[in-house]
Amino acid sequence: MSTATFSRLTSLLDQQQARYRVVDHPKAGKSEEVAKIRGTQLGQGAKALVCHVKGNGIKQHVLAILPPTNRPISARWHRVLAVLAPHWPARLKSTN
Repeated sequence: MSTATFSRLTSLLDQQQARYRVVDHPKAGKSEEVAKIRGTQLGQGAKALVCHVKGNGIKQHVLAILPPTNRPISARWHRVLAVLAPHWPARLKSTN
């Protein structure tokens, strides 16, 4: 992730007074690699994807939070943990 994107995301979270934790790690391509770097179980992470949703007269970007074992490129997503529209307030719980 670029420094500019990271700054925009953390600024937005700060503006919304969201509680979050930044985990800095080397670039990794797979959830399994990231879990190993973090020293956590695979199921403790999640994939966050910004998706463009179109249909029923709606066009907007949403943030989809997926379990780490799902493949986001797949045409069928088995489970989505959360979908947040841009105007929804962030209410994140700390993992500490």
